Amino acid sequence: MIYRYSSSCELNSEHIPLHVCPASEFFGTDRLVGAIVSGIAFDPVAKDLYAVDNKGQQLTAFSTVTIPDATTAKATNLTAVDARLNGTVNPSGVALSECLFEWGEAGQPFEHTAPCASPNASEVGSGEVPVAVHADISGLTATKTYHFRLVVSNANTDLAEEPSRGAEVVFGPPKVTASVSAVSATDATLGAQINPQNVATTFHFEYTTQADFEANGFGNATKSPTPDAPAGAGDEEVDRSAPIGGLASNTTYRYRLIAENSVGTAVESPALAFTTQGPATVGLPDARGYELVSPPNKHGAPIEAIPLEGGVIQAAADGSAIAYFAKAPALEEPAGSRSAMNSQLLSARAPAGGWSTADVSTPHQGASGVIPGDLSEYKLFSTDLSRGVVEPFGGTPLSPLTTEKTPYLRQPGGEYTPLVTAANVPAGVKFGGKEGSPEAFGGDVNFITASPDLAHILFTSIQPLTEDFKAGFKPAAANVYEWSGGALQLVSFVPSGTATACGDSGPACKPAAEAGAAALAGAHNYQLRGAISTDGSRVVFETGASRLYQRDLARGETVQLDAAEPACLAQHKCESGGGQFQYASTDGSRVFFTDGRRLTADSAPTSSSGATPDLYMCQIEVKGEEHLACTLTDLTANTVNPSEPANVSGAVLGGAEDGSSVYFVAQGALTEGEGAVHGNCTSSGGVGSGECNLYRYDTATEATSLVAVLSGADRNDWFAAGGIDLGQLTARVSPNGRYLAFMSSQPLTGYDNRDAKTGVRDQEVFLYDSGAEALRCASCDPSGARPHGVLDETPYPHLLVDRPDNWLGQTLAANVPGWTRVNLGYAVYQSRYLSNAGRLFFNAADSLVPADTNGNFDVYQFEFPQGEGQPASNTCTTASATYSPATGGCVSLVSSGTSPEESAFVDASESGNDVFFLTASRLTSRDVDGALDLYDARSGGGEAEAVKPIECSGDACQQPAVPPSDPTPGSLTFQGAGNLLECSKSKVKKSGKCVARKAKKKHHKKNKRTAAHNRGGQK
Repeated sequence: MIYRYSSSCELNSEHIPLHVCPASEFFGTDRLVGAIVSGIAFDPVAKDLYAVDNKGQQLTAFSTVTIPDATTAKATNLTAVDARLNGTVNPSGVALSECLFEWGEAGQPFEHTAPCASPNASEVGSGEVPVAVHADISGLTATKTYHFRLVVSNANTDLAEEPSRGAEVVFGPPKVTASVSAVSATDATLGAQINPQNVATTFHFEYTTQADFEANGFGNATKSPTPDAPAGAGDEEVDRSAPIGGLASNTTYRYRLIAENSVGTAVESPALAFTTQGPATVGLPDARGYELVSPPNKHGAPIEAIPLEGGVIQAAADGSAIAYFAKAPALEEPAGSRSAMNSQLLSARAPAGGWSTADVSTPHQGASGVIPGDLSEYKLFSTDLSRGVVEPFGGTPLSPLTTEKTPYLRQPGGEYTPLVTAANVPAGVKFGGKEGSPEAFGGDVNFITASPDLAHILFTSIQPLTEDFKAGFKPAAANVYEWSGGALQLVSFVPSGTATACGDSGPACKPAAEAGAAALAGAHNYQLRGAISTDGSRVVFETGASRLYQRDLARGETVQLDAAEPACLAQHKCESGGGQFQYASTDGSRVFFTDGRRLTADSAPTSSSGATPDLYMCQIEVKGEEHLACTLTDLTANTVNPSEPANVSGAVLGGAEDGSSVYFVAQGALTEGEGAVHGNCTSSGGVGSGECNLYRYDTATEATSLVAVLSGADRNDWFAAGGIDLGQLTARVSPNGRYLAFMSSQPLTGYDNRDAKTGVRDQEVFLYDSGAEALRCASCDPSGARPHGVLDETPYPHLLVDRPDNWLGQTLAANVPGWTRVNLGYAVYQSRYLSNAGRLFFNAADSLVPADTNGNFDVYQFEFPQGEGQPASNTCTTASATYSPATGGCVSLVSSGTSPEESAFVDASESGNDVFFLTASRLTSRDVDGALDLYDARSGGGEAEAVKPIECSGDACQQPAVPPSDPTPGSLTFQGAGNLLECSKSKVKKSGKCVARKAKKKHHKKNKRTAAHNRGGQK
């Protein structure tokens, strides 16, 4: 039924009509557009409908009329050139004036009409039951798809404007997609996704060896199944499969899907390929051997993977040591331990072999609260792990040199050196508070980052810790300081007024705090990649005045990095400031930052709000009268589409240590003819959509090249919570800048990454080689089989391979870890899962090699064949059983492939000769439980009494209980050097040690306090 409306009636203040509303003779919908309808009523006798429009203060009456109902049915009598179009019409008691079918090629307007026949419009009658109608058409093209619909009218309708139309129905040749799954040495399952397009369809596969295909095509192909199998006659895609067997191992096969129906010729999928697995390899790649790193007896303490709430996991550059942590004391008589907090472990390998472990947790003689989201006192270790920066919770001094709270440097011998003491600050300055005071739980001196050897450490403090401030001045904003050899330097010196440089013989510098501006290292004390140079001489910092600077401590000079070029200021309405630090070369000579303001003449017009930032590089040089100067370059100046902003998204993925190249994602199309897309990428709010351009910029050639077009769902490659939370950044660049590893759900290399179970696109791990300008899918199944991913869901404790929940809600066929968090939202170290030789470590859910039989996440390695630039330990050749022509490298299993639970990559040495991972497999005879242990797969290593991996069963598979990741502060107070220190029955605790029992001592309980974590003014 359809309604006509009458003229509208005015309403009084009570919304009562002032007069009767007569019915209108004309139909339309415009009279109530924009109305606010508060009520409707239907008169069943007069068959009128009334609607009250509050917005227009009127009541409208509609009279009812009758039109026919049309329903379109599937086509029949189909041939390559003819078809019968079918439908039914219900006159609803009124004789038809017209009945016809509209039809044409699908996706195009209806080009043709065909009148209803047997019966025609006049023969249908005026009944109230459906009547079947049809029309025969011809002139079809066999390979095309068509659509049609039934259209009818009566005296109450106009066929040109107001007919009754049935739903569109399509018919045509089937649409097909082929795939393969479950590939073994002798078997495979060929898969078909077929849309029959409303025509009864059958299908079959043809397959043959690659060698025979090259000689004869599919002329000698084997057909499966036989006879042809049905795919139905629906209008939606259906899944069909055919298992095949008797295949030769380590052999490539070509296959295709053929589906046909009565419309046109058979439809063939493209010729696809798969490779059967070879025999299971014996032993690990690169002559590796398993060595148990964690203690065999962990006293029930769970060893933890890279977590959401932070904890230092860091391997020595040469692989001789590793720092990691447990959720409870893992050794007897630790120096200190606190309930629900991390126990920091440090394991070292003796030169002759064998690992030993020390618990380096700090002692606590007083109450120390729990800070949710910040569970680790240790923040960073030196590259050889001989020294570590630690910020103890509570107020227990770790050295007699200080009585106030301060960060410490743990020395190789285990002693602690306080960074700030009464001896290296001006007399009378208080900086940390004494034990038991409120300051002792938050502290004012906050570690930020350090040089790799920890010889130069950056921290912030609101206190005037040097003599650089005016007499009596009390800063109200944070300052950045540098510690080196026990001495402190103020870093946050800025030029006065409008000057862009200061120091040495130039304009004088002044502390940023004297201008009322807070100073933070890098970007907001969070984005800190290269913020301090390797030798500690140069530091990048920002101020609350939206300015970005570099301080040269050796020269005593500061230069502004985000200062617009003078000519640009005068001619192009450029504006200084607004820069967000991204990363710097290790020597500090090249600094990369993003800025939404226009800083150079060739920059596209941008927004002062920073909505469409460009990526800039400052080349720090000594110019003129030997003063530091910044030569500014817009790396994303769009020469292809000058009016289109680059709109760099999030954080740069990374770059070469010397700053010779940088990788970033932008919405702007910056290259020509490479497939870049224009500005439809989103990655905010944890949801990604659209397409995003991944680029590489070479500073020597000044060339920008497109690496790949990603999806917004791949946001953890670059988004980093607006560009500062590196704990969410999973991509990694090799130190030399040649290789980039990242994740994507896009089929970037042609591999069919639709999940074999769900059909969604799985995340895979990709490796880009800028030297060869080649992109490889390192984690894609070498056989060509579709992946079996794992949904990254929310239940605690989450996937072992993704405890930080970086890929929550997505299906992972493989992954690489993000940066190792120090706490919730702050990271200063990234696991070395990619080396300068392109050696790549990742976690994979699928069985990529025959030895992987557990159907769970395992640790894998990809590496190129032996040759120039490859480590001597590399055993990969093109003849290796693990070599894949599709990727040009060897994909090898690092973990056992037999563990009943996930195994997860943790870290590696610089060369990749040491790979540290967590597994529940018992890989050596010293491993006596089924709990997670830390292992080293070491090239040339291994333990003398290694045993075959043993699968656990029953209670042996149970993991120790894991405390909550966000524990509620308790009420216990601890006494003694370690508040969970336990002694044997014959001994008692005294002064942090176990001594012979003399008398019983009682432990009194006090209230435990908590404190909010403060990142130098950033809460």
